[in-house]
Amino acid sequence: MREIQKAASEVHALLSERSLTLALAESCTGGMIANLLTDIPGASMFFVAGVITYSVKAKMIFLDLPESIIKEYGVVSSEAALRMADGARVRAGTDIGLATTGNLGPDRLEDKPAGLVYVAVSFRGEHRFRELRLRGSRMENKESASSEALRLLKEAIESMG
Repeated sequence: MREIQKAASEVHALLSERSLTLALAESCTGGMIANLLTDIPGASMFFVAGVITYSVKAKMIFLDLPESIIKEYGVVSSEAALRMADGARVRAGTDIGLATTGNLGPDRLEDKPAGLVYVAVSFRGEHRFRELRLRGSRMENKESASSEALRLLKEAIESMG
């Protein structure tokens, strides 16, 4: 089993066992995390919603990402990722929100380098994020970002759950 599928399977099992619900806010991962989790039978036990907010406007509308955060930090920032995770959790009424935002490359975005990605979790009033500096192709970066987001989610569930 590929590493990313193993990570999805472990998260799937944890969410199911602990009766926790999940909402996703994916940007740079483009729905890859939702796909990985729902490829495994039984995801309907925990997976409530996933939104792909690729544009700035979509992040503001669907996730309540404030314009002030975008102006001060940009959408490729830990601050944006944390608010996106919160927005997904609150809007869907779930226990957990997981978000991804970043620049997969090859060009700079918001004057930030290709491969800079943030993943964030909002769970039981606590927040965690991870900054990634990825160096692969767009597809490799997308897979790495999805895998790291699942790892962060697993760590959060195990330590806070």
